Amino acid sequence: MKLKTSFFNTGIFLQDLKQHGWISLLYFGGLFFAIPIQLLQRNSFESYNTTINDNLFIVQGFFQLIILFTVPILAGIFLFRYLQEKKSADYIHSLPIRRETLYSTHLISGFFLLLAPICLTTILVALITIIQPTATFSFSFGNIVTWAAVFSFFTIFLFLFTVVVGMITSLGVVQGIFTYIFLVLPTMLIQLILYQLETHLFGFPSGYMNSLGVELWSPLFTIYNYFPMGRFPITIWIIYPILCLVLIWLGLILYRIRSIEVTSQVINFRLLQPVLKVGVTVCSMLLVGAYYSGQSVYLGYFIGAISGYIIVEMAYQKTWKIISYQSLKSFFGYAIALSSILFLVQLYLNDYEDRLPKKNSINGAYLGYSRMDMEDRLANGQEIFTDQADFIDNVLILHEMALSEGERYIKSTDPVYTVISEDADDFAVHTVGYDAQDFVNIFIAYELTNGKLFVREYFIPLDSDGSIMEFLKETRDDNNNLVSDLN
Repeated sequence: MKLKTSFFNTGIFLQDLKQHGWISLLYFGGLFFAIPIQLLQRNSFESYNTTINDNLFIVQGFFQLIILFTVPILAGIFLFRYLQEKKSADYIHSLPIRRETLYSTHLISGFFLLLAPICLTTILVALITIIQPTATFSFSFGNIVTWAAVFSFFTIFLFLFTVVVGMITSLGVVQGIFTYIFLVLPTMLIQLILYQLETHLFGFPSGYMNSLGVELWSPLFTIYNYFPMGRFPITIWIIYPILCLVLIWLGLILYRIRSIEVTSQVINFRLLQPVLKVGVTVCSMLLVGAYYSGQSVYLGYFIGAISGYIIVEMAYQKTWKIISYQSLKSFFGYAIALSSILFLVQLYLNDYEDRLPKKNSINGAYLGYSRMDMEDRLANGQEIFTDQADFIDNVLILHEMALSEGERYIKSTDPVYTVISEDADDFAVHTVGYDAQDFVNIFIAYELTNGKLFVREYFIPLDSDGSIMEFLKETRDDNNNLVSDLN
């Protein structure tokens, strides 16, 4: 009884149901039109030529994802919206109810409002499957339960994530924007960094690095990629439940220390304001730098950094009049720090382009067109790395020839390629027309004796040096049929 009194308040719960019941109705309406209505239409019309076998996730799958990515986030915003209005916050916290009780009761209300529509939809789908079986779809009891469990789990996760973000800011619109940004930020930031490395480092295999599960760092990308299959990696079912518990605990801690008087603020905690400044500045710098890739990349970095800083300062100060001695001093401080980081990264990767593994440290080598070709061979059960001494020697020689070419081919969004000559006596930049027949993509991978992989990818011009292509055509083994593809 004491536990119930401490962590649950019936009056607050009933008030949430009365005030925010529309969230539950909206969720059920969306799911009802996405799944049960679609199944009933398949029973009513004989024009459906496709058959859905035991996969409830693909019934209006994209619409299901839209619902999943919106309603739980709306619930997280509106259930704690009273914290963003001074009168409401003062009134609620003047009641003889502990903050822990308010927090847990609102969470329980959110769980009920969001899970009830999922349970009702699950029952309807099961009844339709039993009462009106049809040849156009077939769902097992296990698939229906799996769908309900997956949908419920990620609904709770997105709701909890939004609640935690709401403890950081006092603006509902900003809370929604921050929620979506934080949900995709890790993957997008990694991809921007990989793109910059590909731009600056000749041979950097950004596509290969992207294939190493980068999307798993973003909840939205993870759900989007694996939802149609209904099967998620085991790491997801290990990490995300732990994250849910961490979010519940973190939200409670932030609620306890949050000042009730702080409203209409972008960031409620002063300690987090510099973090947001750095985050926005870095992301803006990388994004604009990616647009200005090539000779103007550093100009892009500067424009992006100052643009991001101005945006975040305007949001903090709630005015466009942000120019002052303090703001300029702060910006140059950030600029010096970011420049130092870029210099250290460049210093660390200084010899990246010229690195070659020693022959005695190589167990096997692979030569192909792209990492997708290597992945296809792995999927087909083919041997990838070859330990033939002659083949390894040829791959190393080809690798050295690609490096000695002394040119960098950076693929832009337009149908042109920027060629940067790095001759010591003559640094020049040329833009040449793109013709797919004039270039070939070469993917080189070494399996080292320490178990690691040494991977490089080059975009080689066919007409710049005939010796490379001649040597390339001679470099083959039983596992790499590159010659037949070139011819």
